[in-house]
Amino acid sequence: MAIRVIVFGSKETVEKLTASLDGKGFDLVSLTEAPEVLALLEQKRFDLVVVDASVEKAEVVCRSVSHFGQVPVALMIKKRQANWKELKSLDVDGYLLDGVGGAELAVRLQAIVRRSSAKQIEKNEECNIADELITIDEW
Repeated sequence: MAIRVIVFGSKETVEKLTASLDGKGFDLVSLTEAPEVLALLEQKRFDLVVVDASVEKAEVVCRSVSHFGQVPVALMIKKRQANWKELKSLDVDGYLLDGVGGAELAVRLQAIVRRSSAKQIEKNEECNIADELITIDEW
C-alpha cells in the first residue's frame, strides 16, 4: 500500500520530490496554499505531510498540522546543519535535507511514518490503561 503524502512547498520542491519518489511506493499530493493543507487533511487520510521550510507560511503549516492531529510532519530544509531545538519548537517529527533524493529520501520518509505510528500505538495503549483505571476507580 502506498504511503500517502501531502507536499506543501514551492513548485521546485514538489518537482524534486515527485521525481525522487517516483516508483518508490508514495502517493504525493502537492499544495501551494496553506489553508488547502488542513482542508485536505479533514477530507482524506494521509500518512505524512512534508513542508518546504523556504516557503511563506511553512511555520504556520507545521504547527497547524501538528495541532490538527495524528499526521507526522517532515520539514525540508536547505541548510546542512539543523538546529533541532528550533525544529522541535515547530512540532515537526523529522527533517529532510534539500538535495537528498532517491532511495535515501524514501527511507527517511518511511522512518518518520514508522516512528509516528509507534508513538501513536503507545499513546493509545496509555489511553486504554487510563480508561480502565478510571472505570475501576468509579466502580
